[in-house]
Amino acid sequence: LYGARCSYGMGWETCVHPVRGRLVGHAGFSRGIATVIYRALDTGDAAFMFDNGDTGAFNQKFASLMNIMNGEAPLEISRR
Repeated sequence: LYGARCSYGMGWETCVHPVRGRLVGHAGFSRGIATVIYRALDTGDAAFMFDNGDTGAFNQKFASLMNIMNGEAPLEISRR
């Protein structure tokens, strides 16, 4: 999550984002598959994503999802 200060404990990433507040999440990556779950503790919003494409743009796709959920523009993502 771009712009957040994060630490890691008990399998969960805990973050404080300057706009979105407190976040917890977990992501997993393996050959050909990526998954992520994040929850905004201050608003109760949650986002989950699964991708079986091996494009390397998974983090940017998830950041775009979070941006859209918060009324912001999605990131520019290469389709290569």
